[in-house]
Amino acid sequence: MIEAIKLKIFPDKEQRIQTHDTIGCARFMFNQMLAEQKEVYEQLRNDKDAIYE
Repeated sequence: MIEAIKLKIFPDKEQRIQTHDTIGCARFMFNQMLAEQKEVYEQLRNDKDAIYE
């Protein structure tokens, strides 16, 4: 049998701001790395061996 635990958190204002900033920063970095990956793929699209080096 699989059991689950549900939790609710109630962060104060400072914790909400910190969480929002942290998630925003992570989203920014993810999008930057995705854009870089797409750019590299477009440059090396025809050379499949070079993509994985």
